[in-house]
Amino acid sequence: MSKAEKENLDLDKFKKEIADQLLPFIVNDLYKNGEINENELNDKKTVYEKTLKHFVNNNDFEIETLIDHRNSILKTAKEYEKSNFDLSNTLYATFIEHTLNYIIQSACYNSEIDRKTTTEIIRNVNIGGKSTWLIKLLGLRPINKKHIKTILKTSELRNAYIHYKWKPDKPKEKDENEHLKNVKEMIKYLRTYETKVEFEGKKNIINKTINSK
Repeated sequence: MSKAEKENLDLDKFKKEIADQLLPFIVNDLYKNGEINENELNDKKTVYEKTLKHFVNNNDFEIETLIDHRNSILKTAKEYEKSNFDLSNTLYATFIEHTLNYIIQSACYNSEIDRKTTTEIIRNVNIGGKSTWLIKLLGLRPINKKHIKTILKTSELRNAYIHYKWKPDKPKEKDENEHLKNVKEMIKYLRTYETKVEFEGKKNIINKTINSK
């Protein structure tokens, strides 16, 4: 295989990977906008036809590309778990806040709250409010109390580290390990929660339709 053929093959693979990642979100948006109804979500031919038709008929259609760094944040946080607990926790806290922001953004979009107001909400509500009363106000199911406790503790430890607050006793290694275990359980929970909010419970149907033969 020539270099040019290999580059074309790599490009085709890259395009497919991008399409596979974007398509569920595009179909989800069309469903939310009423261009694809619930019964049609199970019909791959209809889903693809309506998605293509939407692109053809909307010359001004824009795909807003958001660079999501959360996976790299998680990777780095894990790398520092043994050597630097404070830095690792700070990165996990950053991931948590980003994820809560994504959840709130999706909920605001589903409730037809404009972008400017959504930005103001995210900017002005603290982590405690985002994980409790704001979730309730947006009509979402409450976050598990155990995980709220972990969210708040992670944020508190991050703030103490970032703002150089004096801590009389360094947490014992056993306590650090227990905290990190709780953080990972909470992150898994938040990711599932985020998916349910973003896709309003339709992700499995959409993926099944898109990936069907």
